Amino acid sequence: MAVLEKGINGIFRGKIGKIIGLKVNGKQYARSLPTPSKNAPTVGQLNQRLKFKLLMEWLRPLKAIIDVGYSRGSGHASPLNRAMSYHLKEAVIGVAPDYVIDFSKVILSRGRLLPSLAMEMSLVGNCLLVTWADFHWSMYCDLYDRACFVVYNVDRKEVLMFPDVAERRQGEASLCLTEGFAVGRLHVWMQYVGREGLVSTTVYLGLL
Repeated sequence: MAVLEKGINGIFRGKIGKIIGLKVNGKQYARSLPTPSKNAPTVGQLNQRLKFKLLMEWLRPLKAIIDVGYSRGSGHASPLNRAMSYHLKEAVIGVAPDYVIDFSKVILSRGRLLPSLAMEMSLVGNCLLVTWADFHWSMYCDLYDRACFVVYNVDRKEVLMFPDVAERRQGEASLCLTEGFAVGRLHVWMQYVGREGLVSTTVYLGLL
């Protein structure tokens, strides 16, 4: 059943017959429902579904970060769809059905802001200390850009997000991990969010 939002001549959400109404990035669209295929899926299609499921389960908890990091792009794709498209092509490795994510290729944000240099990290107890340096300033490197971090524990399959913990000019951030989270292998990423929604491309800091 569809819902008319502004009367009989307005936009609608839901299904009317074989037409479905939906809103993407604030814009209203209508499209026909797909026709179910009577053919069995090919090996390639099954493999693609495995990759898609693997990535969706990992990326969905990071949606808040991705919505900012992939907010700009051509076409009408959502930020999550843009992130899926990149990672399907670049970050999934292995042979079916044993696909895995190459975490060194993960990019949770794509943009023009400059990343920092000389980045280092160390783990002391439950605190992750990250330091960095910037040697010049430009329109793509502001003192007040906000540093954001994502930490993923491979063994626990849990992720922690730190979306706004320090300014670029501070040169360091201390990330307090939850109890027990530091036990295991940790992948760490860093990116910046600046004025007017500008972002930097994610930098993979490595594995602890």
